[in-house]
Amino acid sequence: MIFTTEKGKTLKAEASETGKIIQAESSEKGAVGVQTYKTYFKALGGYICTGLVMLLFLVPILCVAFNNWWLSYWLKNSAQVRGA
Repeated sequence: MIFTTEKGKTLKAEASETGKIIQAESSEKGAVGVQTYKTYFKALGGYICTGLVMLLFLVPILCVAFNNWWLSYWLKNSAQVRGA
């Protein structure tokens, strides 16, 4: 990947002109754009890989939630069966 500066030159070309290797960073204000998320997803290995990683984080959370619900449902119904 080749990075360019605000002037449209490559970092190496601008460093040779100015004699500086390090530049001050620029930042934008406001919401994060969609293009930024697309770049992150591509860096994580693409959309499929990113989706699988998110799914791997989501499945255990859903399993714990279902487990808690099932246990409360089971206990509530077992109390009704025994007549308590």
